[in-house]
Amino acid sequence: MKLLVDVGVGKAIEDALRAQGHDGQGFWGIGLSLGTTLCWLLRLEGATSGEKVAIVKKIFKQHGQRLLGSFFVYQRGRLRIRS
Repeated sequence: MKLLVDVGVGKAIEDALRAQGHDGQGFWGIGLSLGTTLCWLLRLEGATSGEKVAIVKKIFKQHGQRLLGSFFVYQRGRLRIRS
């Protein structure tokens, strides 16, 4: 999947997504015409980089194709997906 990753998400998550075969690009300073398929928000205050990576991997593993063309929010252990 082609992803647009907020720079606040962190390098560890961006690297983990690339390692899983996703085309993840930070959006700081670039346009929004990348053909991005997802828009997402992670609310992981206080989580370590390792915890964030594990959560993101789990989301993509369990919900992969369902996320295409959707907006999703992960907060307090709950995932909300809107098409």
